[in-house]
Amino acid sequence: MRYHKKMVLVVAGLLASSAGVPGQIQLEPQQPPSVPVVGPLLPEEDGLRAKMVLDTLEVDFGRILDDVNTEFREITFRNEGDAPLIIHDLRASCGCTVGELDKREYAPGETGVLRIQFRPQGKRNLVRQTVTITTNDASLPNAQARINVTAFVRPIVSVDPTMVNLGMLRRGEFVSSFFSVTGLAEDFDIVTVDVIGNDSLTVEVLGRERVSDEGRTGWKIDLEALCDGTAKPGMMRGTIRVRTNDPRRESVMVTVTGQVLGDIAVSQPRIALGSLTMGEIVTPTIRVETRSGVVFTIKGFDEQSNLGEPIKWDIVPVGGEAPASAYEVTLTVLAPSTPGMIRATVVMKTDMPDEERVQLMVFGMVPPEASDDRSGLRERAVFDADVPPPKKKNDK
Repeated sequence: MRYHKKMVLVVAGLLASSAGVPGQIQLEPQQPPSVPVVGPLLPEEDGLRAKMVLDTLEVDFGRILDDVNTEFREITFRNEGDAPLIIHDLRASCGCTVGELDKREYAPGETGVLRIQFRPQGKRNLVRQTVTITTNDASLPNAQARINVTAFVRPIVSVDPTMVNLGMLRRGEFVSSFFSVTGLAEDFDIVTVDVIGNDSLTVEVLGRERVSDEGRTGWKIDLEALCDGTAKPGMMRGTIRVRTNDPRRESVMVTVTGQVLGDIAVSQPRIALGSLTMGEIVTPTIRVETRSGVVFTIKGFDEQSNLGEPIKWDIVPVGGEAPASAYEVTLTVLAPSTPGMIRATVVMKTDMPDEERVQLMVFGMVPPEASDDRSGLRERAVFDADVPPPKKKNDK
């Protein structure tokens, strides 16, 4: 009995987010796989050529679940040339795709079979991959044949959506959003629900309904994520971990985000200076106030910037006396003496509880062309929150 060595491309399934070199294998390649094979192995003067003809260049596994590898699909090819066809290399664009060949050399007129399998673990939705066959067939681009592999992967346990955005919410405001966890098993259930990284979030299980997909039945469980309004002002973020009784996927994660508005409101938290000339002085004005009307004090500003001179701040209480519920704050900014971007990160310090540090941004630019015969200082008024920014100067 005669045995043939198999040329096999088998790489352990990788998560979709994993990085690395696509899986590959060589069976005693006659040239390094990194060097494309661009001609026949036989002497050119013989006039003999290998020619690989495949019955298809597309393999579609359709809709599949992510817990079971697919059956192998077979692609038939034939050497229609008059020289031996040599398979130098098989290369998949992802470790989720597996290819097998019985051998690497096929005589003129001989038929071969390439078997392809898709491993869906860690994949979601529509997946497109390729299997590249490097040969000695000079009629192929770079002597390579490419087979497109597609599949639509449905998870055996899924969460929808995976990210919940609560949007803009005021401190003390009670808000909620909904998500669901689905498992395709008759006895599927949620074991525990934990919130990580945010004490203001809680989760309630609302109910369940029977579902079916790809010939399997299971359960969809609806949940509600609730924010009790105690989160501090600023970006809010937390993670909900749902543990299930399915050993194939024991937990799923949901990310919750939102922007919690404090009582302090700034008319322009990002202060745009526009395009300035070198040494130009600008004086934008912003308004800082509380939404509730509670009085507070602005204690000062800390600044980190690439400006040569620190920003000067003029704080005027609306109504004339501090503490006040609103202030007009005027900045005096001296543009640098060299062209470039202007960036300043500023922390406004207040006596408001949980809002002792309010971040502001100041940005602009000094273009090179703005420096031509424009030495000396000029003053100009800069827009406040209700006036659009000035157009860039085009003076030469």
